[in-house]
Amino acid sequence: MATNKLALLRYKTINECLKNRFRKWTLEDLIERVSNALYEYEGITSGVSRR
Repeated sequence: MATNKLALLRYKTINECLKNRFRKWTLEDLIERVSNALYEYEGITSGVSRR
């Protein structure tokens, strides 16, 4: 998958998380959710790095 499509997948996943205002999201929670989405859609196991 192209880099832009992977970025779009990350943005959509983060957006879905932040729509839920009743849950307080930590950076670790968001990284885990995005990593799971990347694995589910593309099989990418390297995950997301924290910068």
